[in-house]
Amino acid sequence: MSKTIELEIKDVRGLHSKKCLAICKSAQEFTSTILLSHNGNTVDIKSILGLLSLACPQGAKVSLTAEGEDANEAITKLEEIVC
Repeated sequence: MSKTIELEIKDVRGLHSKKCLAICKSAQEFTSTILLSHNGNTVDIKSILGLLSLACPQGAKVSLTAEGEDANEAITKLEEIVC
């Protein structure tokens, strides 16, 4: 199963290190492959360095994709954290 949603980064600091760590830790609870895309770059969100490399500022439009058995649950939980 695969699911993709479009999100906007609302945090005034964008995807800062503390938020990236929270995203990464939450993503590791799932068996699905979970990717975040911004400006043509796609990273595995289970990698904090990958997330930080996206350098998403406030207002950035991102795409969150999960593929696997628990994709729906992963998207639901991570949507709250990413925004």
